[in-house]
Order: sequence, then C-alpha cells, then structure tokens
Amino acid sequence: MNIKRMVVGLMTVSICCGCADLSEDLTGQPTSDKFFKTIVDFNSYISGAYTPLVKLYGEDAPYVACAGAEDVCTPVVRWKGFEQVNINTVGNPEEVTDILWNNCYSSISACNTTIELVAQNTNLTAEELSPIDGEAKFLRAFGYFQLVRWFGEVPLLTEANQKNASVEPQAAIADIYKQIVVDLQSVETTLPSKREDRTRPTSWTAKSLLAKVYLTMAGFPLNDTSCYALARDKAGEVINEKVYSLERHFFDLWLYDNRQTNSEFIFTLYGNSISRTGGYQFRATRPDANGEGGWADWTSDSRFFDMFPKGDGSRVKGTFYLTMIDGTPWE
Repeated sequence: MNIKRMVVGLMTVSICCGCADLSEDLTGQPTSDKFFKTIVDFNSYISGAYTPLVKLYGEDAPYVACAGAEDVCTPVVRWKGFEQVNINTVGNPEEVTDILWNNCYSSISACNTTIELVAQNTNLTAEELSPIDGEAKFLRAFGYFQLVRWFGEVPLLTEANQKNASVEPQAAIADIYKQIVVDLQSVETTLPSKREDRTRPTSWTAKSLLAKVYLTMAGFPLNDTSCYALARDKAGEVINEKVYSLERHFFDLWLYDNRQTNSEFIFTLYGNSISRTGGYQFRATRPDANGEGGWADWTSDSRFFDMFPKGDGSRVKGTFYLTMIDGTPWE
C-alpha cells in the first residue's frame, strides 16, 4: 500500500469538504411548518406524551419508591433503603430513580413542544386546538406533580425554557406547585367535559387532580393550610356534578372487561398484555413460590393488612392477594 498517496488523498477529500457548508440541523424538534397541518397531526403527536407514562407505571419503580409508606413494602434487599426512607443504604438508587425521572421528563417534553406548536399554528382555529393545548397542560401538570413529590426541587421546564434544559437550575417546590396549579386551572374550561376515549383527560379529570394537588399543598412540605378549603371546594364541584360514582361491587373495579365502563375511573393508563403495551406488575407482585412464578419485588405491608377494615370481607378480597395458586394461604 502506498501510504504517502493515501495520506495525500485524504487531505484532498478534507480540503474539498471544507469548501462546502455541510451543517445540518439535527435537533429533531418538530416545527409548525414540517408536519402540523391537521388536528390528526396534533393528536398523533400528543399521544407520545402518554407512552412514557404507560412505561413508567408498568415498571416497579413508582411502587418501590413509595415503599416508605404504610401500604407498600419491598423484600428486595437492594431496595430496602426506600422502605426505610434512607436512600443512602440503597445499593443502586439510579436503578429506580432514573426510571421515575426520565419518563416524567420525556412526557413533559412532548407536552411543552405541543403547547409551543399550538401557539405557532395558523392552519387550525383556536377552538379546534384548545382541547389539544389543554391535554398537554394537564399531562405536564400530572408529570410535575409526580416529580415534585418524589424529588422535591427539580428543574421547571416549560415551552419557554425547554431548549435550555441542560443548564436550568432546580426550582423551588412552591414554584413547581404554582406551575401545576396554573396549568390545571387553565384547562378546567378548555378540556371537553366528556370524551369517548377514557384514556384522555376531561375538564372533570383536571378538577379532580387539582383537588388532590390542593390537598397535598396543605400538607408537607408547603404546609399551606389555606389550601384545605380550596381542596374541599374543588372536590365538591366534582362530587356535586355526579360525574363519577363508586362501583357497586368493589372487586369489579379491577376487571379488565370493565375498563371502558368503570364508573370510578378518573384518569387511567390502560395496558394490554396481549399487545405487550402493558406492564409486569402481575409478575412483580406475585410470590416466587407455591406455583406463582413471580418475582416478589413489592407487596402490601402486613401492618397495613392488619389495620385494614375487615367488614364483610369483599373489600379485603378485592384489595389483597390472599391465596396462592396451589391453595396455600398468604401467611
């Protein structure tokens, strides 16, 4: 091989390439002139904000992260620190926290882009786009409500500063809740009051979540007790309208065949084990013995079970998994 000739050839290629402008915008961010012409385009894009949430709640992470509460515990040794509310004793906390963080921010990013594109669009009317804008703001509020309760101070990214995400500092908890409230208040009137697709939020979904947000703000860490009355009044709006009602038989709440007719569901992310768009909670929560073949990653705390009102037993059987496949009692 003639090394000298090869080097000269490479130099020639480099010089020729240097003469032309080969720069390309590889940010991958959609713009209003590229795709968003019809309402179908917007609906297709906003569906991408749900995918990370379906993935998130199909994983162990949200439940393991809540293992410090009275109703959930994890027998997995490397996760025991979550149950003890001491993350310093967790062998690899990123195994859980990365899933929480990345999926929430992926959803929020899609929402921010949608809100920005709605504002730029000139092809559709404000009336047509209002539900899409409302849906994006609801999902953004939902995402930040999860993040602020899991992590406290986090970067507050909106359509205004999302491009600077890598340098945005953590926002104060009060500011994050303020953004959540602003988003939910703005969509109470822009979201439709009823939808055929049960997986999409309505104005009543927004009011319900806002009531829960107010109730949370009244407690730790904000301790804004004025929010108790706000929570009461907002929940009252939903209750008085009688949009939702309790299922007559508690166990019917969990039946897959009732997913589209269930009267209790306010906001639901549906999984499907057949098409592999569901999670693996059914395996993660089952024991690894007595024919169950599960992973036993997390379960109910026995103290919670002991305190649970027994009554006629129907709510107990509908809440707890009491008997193994081979007939062995849970004890």
